[in-house]
Amino acid sequence: MNSRLFKRLDDKNLIELFSNLQNRLDVSKMLEVDDKTLIYYLYRQDKNYKSFKLRKKSGGYRIINAPISNLKIIQTKLNHILRLVCKDKKIIRKSVHGFQVNRNIIKIGRASCKERV
Repeated sequence: MNSRLFKRLDDKNLIELFSNLQNRLDVSKMLEVDDKTLIYYLYRQDKNYKSFKLRKKSGGYRIINAPISNLKIIQTKLNHILRLVCKDKKIIRKSVHGFQVNRNIIKIGRASCKERV
């Protein structure tokens, strides 16, 4: 996955860069985007997402806000880095699902349903 996301950095370099982050320029370097691009997507919040409706099984609609393609690339890179960093941490609780491999909202929902029964 990393070979397609990052052109110049391997996982070891990404972890090192993450642990030494000090400012926005460091973040843009780690994400391999220039600083102007990062600023653009950070501050033009009203146009970063496409909204559309999906019909729910129970009736009604759910509004989905999906990131535009360039923002999605940045988010995917950041997700990869956070997963790398979290993978090495021994302090992460079993209840934590964000940025964890093989953990997702479905597992949270199943656990929640079992608690109610």
